[in-house]
Amino acid sequence: MPEIICNRVNCGKILADGEALLEHLRRDHPTNIQCYLCLATFGTNNKALIDHFEEKHPEVDGDLKVPCTYPGCRKTAVNSWYLSQHLVLDHGVRR
Repeated sequence: MPEIICNRVNCGKILADGEALLEHLRRDHPTNIQCYLCLATFGTNNKALIDHFEEKHPEVDGDLKVPCTYPGCRKTAVNSWYLSQHLVLDHGVRR
């Protein structure tokens, strides 16, 4: 199983997977995830942001789909930044 290192300043904690990283970020580094179109914030809830984007910005949502590159995953992301967040949080992949 791949390990993930938290890249926050002065942290470097080693975590087992993306789920552990998400929990660590929520607990130890609370921050807001923000929609880049309307600047709405969602705490650290990545799924809430994705749901928001699909509901509030459908005109863009259908045009900018980036498929997940993880084997067997059929999810898509709005752009490469959101894809990188999905890969880390859902699959534990760091690039």
